[in-house]
Amino acid sequence: MEKTGSWVKKGEPIGLAGSTGRATGSHLHFEIRENEHAYDPELVYDFEKGEIREDVESVNNLAQLQRRLIPKGYSVNEGVPQYYTVRSGDSLWRISRKFKMTINHICKLNRIRENSILRLGQALKLY
Repeated sequence: MEKTGSWVKKGEPIGLAGSTGRATGSHLHFEIRENEHAYDPELVYDFEKGEIREDVESVNNLAQLQRRLIPKGYSVNEGVPQYYTVRSGDSLWRISRKFKMTINHICKLNRIRENSILRLGQALKLY
């Protein structure tokens, strides 16, 4: 694995899946970062089709790509509430995917850790 800030080439392995902490199954946390901002990898890669999005090569940065994809139906943090109330079955991972933000972002805003236990009815600040 390369270190933070390294450039990667198409087809180069970038991570390994595994099970750590309280995880109940093997997984890989994957996000793309540019200028200290986390982006959903689906912005660049269409997982449903199994290919890199066509728009990627015609932009200079991920913020520009995100603005371009909004009219095409790609959801990016639209309608994110300021607070989210924890419901049965929720986890930080599930909440982070639902609102397309990182677990780290939610933890920093709420002064909790990734392994904190969420309580039903708990209000989590999202922005």
